[in-house]
Amino acid sequence: MSTTTSIMNRSYVFSQKSLAEATELWVITRIKKASEKEEVYRIVQVALPWFMEHLGQNNGICMFSEEQMLLELDFWKADQMINWPHQKVRIEETCDLILDFFHSRIVDELKMVVT
Repeated sequence: MSTTTSIMNRSYVFSQKSLAEATELWVITRIKKASEKEEVYRIVQVALPWFMEHLGQNNGICMFSEEQMLLELDFWKADQMINWPHQKVRIEETCDLILDFFHSRIVDELKMVVT
């Protein structure tokens, strides 16, 4: 099975508490590797709950597929670009890093993923 196929078969199931814990760990890990990008990582940490709200995941438990996340991330990014066209680079970077977060070792280790 290819990596792309295995990623597309992923689904995410986690609590809001797990999301907060995972994002904090992810930010700390990223800052250790590239401290000059701390602001960017902190923006992702703040953006993730907004993205979860966009996904309709504002209850205690979040559940969605990889496919749904990718589709909605594209919609969310397009909406952000319309609302803040002067922030194009920041929006693109934030969306790329949201994807990086969900594909991170931390999300796997905290068992926020099922396949």
